[in-house]
Order: sequence, then structure tokens, then C-alpha cells
Amino acid sequence: MIMAALLVFMILMLTRGNSKVVPIEDIRSKMSAIPSVSELSEKDMSDAGKVFSFDADLVDEGIYYRVDDIMNVNELLIVRIEDDDNRGAVHDAMESYLKTKTESFDGYGTNQFGLLSNGVITEKGQYLFFGVSEDVLEWESTFLKSIR
Repeated sequence: MIMAALLVFMILMLTRGNSKVVPIEDIRSKMSAIPSVSELSEKDMSDAGKVFSFDADLVDEGIYYRVDDIMNVNELLIVRIEDDDNRGAVHDAMESYLKTKTESFDGYGTNQFGLLSNGVITEKGQYLFFGVSEDVLEWESTFLKSIR
């Protein structure tokens, strides 16, 4: 009985998240091939940390794209974080940022509000995905395919 429980535990740990570790350069290459991503400016993780209010040192590696125009809400952030607690902290920061930004456009920026209301945050294995765009589902799909 103990052996069976141990075997189940090991299988769960090995399949947890169901994604592999992929070099961020491979993900960047696939994401930047999407026209709506290539229109954005790539920023660094310290920029992402400032915008999303998390410590950039929590991130093992990542990519961040946005435009320096407060009315343009298109953004893409993909991070790989090995530590579960750190990943949880960054996930919480993403949720808080999306909520706050959505509320800031409520009532006057209808296009922006709509995009933000449909923003996507996905966790898969060691990865977190944050996207806001008319093409966010294409972005998410490309990301998920790149880490399989």
C-alpha cells in the first residue's frame, strides 16, 4: 500500500504542470513571429517588475513586450520561475496589476477596458503567461505550443 502511494506521488510530481523547460530564446522567437507581438517594444525584467510590482529577481528568465503609450494596453509577459512561492508571488502581482489597470479604464476607455477585461493569465509548469491584446488567444496558444 505504501509503495502504491509512493508510486502515485512520484508520477504526480513528474507530470506536474505537464510542460518542459524550454529556453526563453525559443519562446521569444515563436512569440515575436506573431505580427501583433512584433509591433510591441521588448523590455527587460526590471521594467516588468516595476510595472507589475514584483521583485524581478524572483524570475529565472522571461520576456516582456509593451508599448510606451498609456492608452495602448497591449502587453505580453512570459516568465519561467522554478520556485513555487516566487511563482505564486508573481502570479498574484499579475492578477493585481490586471485588476487595477482594468478598473482604471472603466467608464472612459471602452476599447481598452474590453481588452483588459479579456486579459489572460495562465500558469503551466514553471511558466506564467500574461497577455492583453485582441490577439491574446493566438498569443496564448503559441506560448502553450512552444512549451510542450
